[in-house]
Amino acid sequence: MMPDLADPDSRFSRPSSPFALEQLLYQRRADLIERVAITRLDAVLARAENVAVAEREGALLTSAILFGALLDRRRWGEWLIASRGMFVGIDFRPQQTGTITVTAGNETVAVRTIPRLHHHGRVWIDLPVTAGRDARRWVADPLTHCLLRHWQDARVRMPPPTLSPAEAVGAFLGWRGLDPGPADQLLDGLYRAAVLKWRMRMPGFLVEEIGVDGRCVSLPDERWRAMLSGMVRIVPAHRTPWQPAPRKTAGNDPVMAILIAALPDGRHSGGRSFVEAARTLAQAAQRNSLSPVERGVLLWAADRIDPRRDRRQRQRGLAPSTIRGRAQRLLHLLRGAFGQSDPLTLDAAGFAGRLNHHLSEVRLWQKDHAHLACYTDWQQRRTGSLSVEWHGSERRAGGVRNTIVTGAEYAALLDRFDRDTANGAMARLLVILGFRAGLRWQEAIGLRTHDLLVTGRHVELSIRQNVDRWLKTPAGRRVVPLHALLSASERQELLDWWHDRRIVAMARTGPNTADTSRLFPCWGLPLQGALRRDIAHALTEVTAGSVGNFHQLRHACGSYLLATLALPGDLADKDLAPPIDPTLVSQARRRGIAPVLMGEGAGTRGAVHAVGALLGHSGDQATLRSYMHLHDWLAGLHVSRPESQPALPASLAARLLGMRVPAVERANRRAAAADMPVNHVRRRGRPRTDDHRKGAVILGRLLDRPGPPGAGGHEPTRRQGPIAGHPPEWQMLAALLGVADDAERHTVLDHPQLRSPYGRRIAAALLALIEERTRGRGGVTRRRFVDAPGEGRQRRAHRLGEAEAERLGRLYRGVLALAPAKRRLLCSVFVKGYDRPRGVLRVPDTQFGAVIEALRLADCREQEMTIIRSQRSATIRIGDDGRTDRGFLWAMLFATAVQQSGSRTGRRPLC
Repeated sequence: MMPDLADPDSRFSRPSSPFALEQLLYQRRADLIERVAITRLDAVLARAENVAVAEREGALLTSAILFGALLDRRRWGEWLIASRGMFVGIDFRPQQTGTITVTAGNETVAVRTIPRLHHHGRVWIDLPVTAGRDARRWVADPLTHCLLRHWQDARVRMPPPTLSPAEAVGAFLGWRGLDPGPADQLLDGLYRAAVLKWRMRMPGFLVEEIGVDGRCVSLPDERWRAMLSGMVRIVPAHRTPWQPAPRKTAGNDPVMAILIAALPDGRHSGGRSFVEAARTLAQAAQRNSLSPVERGVLLWAADRIDPRRDRRQRQRGLAPSTIRGRAQRLLHLLRGAFGQSDPLTLDAAGFAGRLNHHLSEVRLWQKDHAHLACYTDWQQRRTGSLSVEWHGSERRAGGVRNTIVTGAEYAALLDRFDRDTANGAMARLLVILGFRAGLRWQEAIGLRTHDLLVTGRHVELSIRQNVDRWLKTPAGRRVVPLHALLSASERQELLDWWHDRRIVAMARTGPNTADTSRLFPCWGLPLQGALRRDIAHALTEVTAGSVGNFHQLRHACGSYLLATLALPGDLADKDLAPPIDPTLVSQARRRGIAPVLMGEGAGTRGAVHAVGALLGHSGDQATLRSYMHLHDWLAGLHVSRPESQPALPASLAARLLGMRVPAVERANRRAAAADMPVNHVRRRGRPRTDDHRKGAVILGRLLDRPGPPGAGGHEPTRRQGPIAGHPPEWQMLAALLGVADDAERHTVLDHPQLRSPYGRRIAAALLALIEERTRGRGGVTRRRFVDAPGEGRQRRAHRLGEAEAERLGRLYRGVLALAPAKRRLLCSVFVKGYDRPRGVLRVPDTQFGAVIEALRLADCREQEMTIIRSQRSATIRIGDDGRTDRGFLWAMLFATAVQQSGSRTGRRPLC
């Protein structure tokens, strides 16, 4: 049987040969499977309505695997179910999924929940990985995106079929008559072809990460929203006055009292104190009053605090605080499991049996597996008779990994500290070194002035051990190129502080010791602790409580660095989706960092190693496990590149886009010409019949790129049903209404969502609506809807309440998702019939039923509507307590502005 050439160990374990026919065979087979899938897809779409359910599901799954890099085989069944959802705009508030009733004649067949497909330019599907909030975010490629849109209505209205992935793919590719065994083998061949295909078009670490269960975890929704929109909500946190931390006590446990009395204060203690602590613990373990479990824990602590006691043990010791915490938990677990028995005399089976029996009855903490593994490793090295394997102890994503600091929050954090004060200047520099250079707290606070090396424009920071600071691992000794990581203003701020510190040290101790003085003169528990708490409080305030730890700045640095270095080099910034802050992730930043960290002309293969070396990791696994927050986004970027997309027949592209074949060919030629370099010389004459570009259509080039620059999504150019473009988010338009002067207005209009021609038209339409006037009492004209921003305003507008903001976002998205006729009716009735002084919407009796139906379809709830019918008209109030609030008013203003602005191309209106 042939080895699996998709496996890197199998491919590179033997010497390469120019006659590697096996590799050529696998590559040719992958190309053949791709061609067969495209041909079958063209044939299936040609049948229009006569497509079986199994074939449709198999076509979608095959496209997602081959062209969308859905490489996690354990998620294929869940993907088939999740992909049947309805398209909704980007939304980060908790949503109530709708329900649909499936009927057959007069009989109700099923009532089921409708899932939702998020799309902000491109579709993504969240696939749950664990029972918690962790999820894998699969971003659709252009072909699968168009297929999901093409079959959306048919799939939403029908109950999900009970098909396995093998049955669905088999029905699509013609394997229906095969037995389950051969069908599974062919499905395995499809998977291997997809892996081999994406290994040539995507960095290897991305292929590994998206194909492993539970290793790829996306950011929480609120973090993703902050990174998408760049909006930061600052909520002042409650600041508790500082009090000295009480010294840890042992309570009533005599063993913990021995440990606490013997262990040093911390890593900064002298080396002699560690030797004395180990000798004291070893002598205390000989007491007759102790049980065997307690004696074993004390011996473990002695060997772990001073590894030189026993050469069989690991040579890396543990910190006193780590030993103190682990010993307390180990005593609790081992006492309950063994009682008066001696764990050192048991074999592996007896030890595991007793421990498993006890662990099944107690509640385990997340780190209990690590504590027990550390103890059993020590016991195995000491006695040689114990070998216990721990399952399920793989580190899960959560906590600090899922709370990444955004660029806007970083800027707001720096603004919290005053540069003119010593503590403020030190806090700013520590935040800069944590967020930009990825330094740990102890690494940053223990810097000396001679650790900073300045040579011309090159500024390098040497991280090394000194008497005040221990490095976490030997790999922590490194050199950080600050001239590539820091901006010009940040670098100058650090250099100014460095010069001042050297001058102060020179004046106090003389020029010989000026370079060995501390860069931050806050060493010591009171001042250092106060400074760290100030940074933590400021982090909590600018992130609304989601981040409150200095170490999370380092995690943000690693995440953004890895995302920057792993960017496809031929992808423009306008195609990056979602639009993350360009100062953090962009091609310009990649061109400035990649040559310094990886060398000139380096690709994306060394990104993980470069980031791990910069952060001081011992290996690449630590980098992938702890700092790869944006892996789903990166995989989506590689999937959506034109170079990664297959060349489709013009007939298939025409069916997906709802266009004629000549129109598709003309659009493809125009898009190809636009992608040509400026100095390209066009060939004269007609193309040859064997020209590979003839009849080859790249679907991504023909899709309308929506909304803000950098959205990078894809949307068909045809306009039917809900708005297919991406208008600005309601937060952007609300900010435009809340400005106080022209300067703030220009700042809002400079946002990426309003900077494009489409966003400019929507903003102009909204401002035109605001400028409309109507004659009021006494012949005085007044604004029809709201006060004009900036002009004559004495104070800012009140902030929207939570209920108003929720209603605004819900109705804004709901109105835009309506059918064209209903959307046009609702907007026209609002413009003609809204009465601002009374806060009511007047609707003619002939249009009352249609307006109420449109409001309900736009997700307006029954309890929000107050209706008063009269003989010829009706008045409607939408809000709480029978009053129309600004949530409904602003939602209709924004939706009307989008309606009046026309299509993204400006050729015709949306309806």
